Amino acid sequence: MSTKPMRDEIAAAGKYKHPLLDREDDRLQVITVAELFAPHNRRLDLPMARADAVKSAAAKGDADKQAALDL
Repeated sequence: MSTKPMRDEIAAAGKYKHPLLDREDDRLQVITVAELFAPHNRRLDLPMARADAVKSAAAKGDADKQAALDL
């Protein structure tokens, strides 16, 4: 449960407008551990990540290389 000062901080942080989904989300969210594990399974409302912005090591071509340690 959030308090009035917490709700005020959330409102002060503003909204995030997702460029692809045309939706707005609060920049801050408050959720307790108890709410995460409750039977109704409340979850954080996270905007989807853009798949083209995430690059794996395999995509970069160095998946088989291991960095050396300078000891």
